[in-house]
Amino acid sequence: MGHRVDFLHRTVRDFLRTKEMGDFLAEKAGDHGGPNTLVFKSFAPLIKSIPWEEVDVSEGGLLSRMLGDAMHYAYQAELESGEPQVDLLDDLHRTLKLYATTTDKPIPWYHDCYTPSDDGTGHAPCQAFLEFAIQNGLRMYVRDQLRREYQPLEAQQPLLHCAIAHLLGYTIEEPDLTPMIRALLEERDSCHAELLKQDAWRSCIMALVKKLMDEENSLKTAQMIEHRQDMVELLLAVGADANAQ
Repeated sequence: MGHRVDFLHRTVRDFLRTKEMGDFLAEKAGDHGGPNTLVFKSFAPLIKSIPWEEVDVSEGGLLSRMLGDAMHYAYQAELESGEPQVDLLDDLHRTLKLYATTTDKPIPWYHDCYTPSDDGTGHAPCQAFLEFAIQNGLRMYVRDQLRREYQPLEAQQPLLHCAIAHLLGYTIEEPDLTPMIRALLEERDSCHAELLKQDAWRSCIMALVKKLMDEENSLKTAQMIEHRQDMVELLLAVGADANAQ
């Protein structure tokens, strides 16, 4: 059945997070990495197995959902192993570029990824794999990309802007982007305070305020608020405008 199945339906996701499944995957993984690494390793061949004429390239379609799940497990694999999944992510990137070239359609990162944002930033949320990796918190992979010589970056917007302006809800669990922001500040001199006085910074503040006013009192919401508070504190420490409205 392969690609014809919505690979990680929510009930399956929940099952994968149980202790029983974690123990099973850990036993099967052996020296090949932990459970999250093992799950992520299944995505590249699964996506590559989709015949190009059957690829659902609609925003928010099957491929979009598979990509969201794949990047979640890539993020967890980085945390689990302490290493970037460079080869697998590069392979996934090449596969997506091939699909885009073959179908003559843009890669459907997620729903409305190419729709101009209404937050005043002037950028579509995501147009390139590097931007997608940043938004999904793949700090080690992004750092590797930024340190590669003679390789032009495909990002269509400022990298720090990409990290703080678009906090998405399509992933299984929102990643903590504070380490990503710190890495971008360390790696790129262009990520300076002036950018933080613009619309991306105000958008980041408003996202936090909106979450603080959210009546939903769940562990997931509490974690999201904690992540965003950490982001704001870091950005204030490097010169963001505390009076932005």
